[in-house]
Amino acid sequence: MAEGVTDAPEAPQGAAEAPATETPTAEGSAPKWEGDFNPDRAARLVDNLRGDNAKLKETLGDLQKRLGEKEDAEKTELQRIIERAEKAEREAAEHRTALTVAKAAREHGVPDELLGFLSGANEEEIQAKAKLLAEKLGTAGKTPELPGKPKPKLVPGNGSDADPGDLDPHAIAERIRARY
Repeated sequence: MAEGVTDAPEAPQGAAEAPATETPTAEGSAPKWEGDFNPDRAARLVDNLRGDNAKLKETLGDLQKRLGEKEDAEKTELQRIIERAEKAEREAAEHRTALTVAKAAREHGVPDELLGFLSGANEEEIQAKAKLLAEKLGTAGKTPELPGKPKPKLVPGNGSDADPGDLDPHAIAERIRARY
């Protein structure tokens, strides 16, 4: 039995209860007990085993944490720098891919909802997939308009034909006074 597990107090000699003995069973299955079954004793045994299991899990977690700290402490400064550099390279590659996908989607007019379909090992593959997707959607060669982008209202002339009186501060003040 595990350390710290207590069983029911032993019955006085001459008790009617027969001693429980284990019989060999297949590994991983519960043993078969001979004699009368005592539910209180079994419940206490299960509770004690669960408590031991929780303590062992806690101890294992503490030991794993201490091992990780020890391994980190044993690493040389060069190893730490190498790990940081590798992490930075992975993150940079992820960001580079996301930027390439966004650029290809914008160039070929692929909607934002479909960016998940654009992937590839390099820029050429991503561009090819964006082009194919745009062709299938019928948006090839069209650049999507930006939301909120004002449409130009062009009129002939360069604006030099504006009445200079419109910009006179005294005239503006007079118009304001006339309104109120």
